Amino acid sequence: AALEEAAASGLPAGLADVRYSNGADRTLVDRLLAVPQAFGIQAYGGWNTMSNTLGMVLTQTLLPPGPASRAFTIARFLDDRAYQADIRQRLAQDVLPRYPGATPQNIGEAQAACAEAAKAWLEGEFVPPLERCFGSRITIRKVGFPWGRLFNADIDVVVA
Repeated sequence: AALEEAAASGLPAGLADVRYSNGADRTLVDRLLAVPQAFGIQAYGGWNTMSNTLGMVLTQTLLPPGPASRAFTIARFLDDRAYQADIRQRLAQDVLPRYPGATPQNIGEAQAACAEAAKAWLEGEFVPPLERCFGSRITIRKVGFPWGRLFNADIDVVVA
């Protein structure tokens, strides 16, 4: 209701999803993405600490809307909701055990398999609701792990 009211006011609106650290509130985001244009929110964040999330969402909400801002918001949904709140745990349970010595803190030889699985899950499960909600074509070019651990993913996304 608060998001609907904010959208109706015409003022820029952002959503700082701070219920959990290091990942989104799945129910909140899934309900939000069921609404076309996600009530017109300009910014979303649900990652790391409350301070990081609030600072990032506030800053993005103050920026002028446009294609780059929209792409950043969609990337946050993919990282914070899809990857941090879901895929990261699945990789630890389903992919890492196939590689002796691989751990969430050091994925080692499992890096390519983790990237492939994460990309497939993003494309199959999480991109379609985002495309419906935002009316944009979303392409995941690649997923990487710049620090060799599951906690940080680099999701290369293109929004058209």
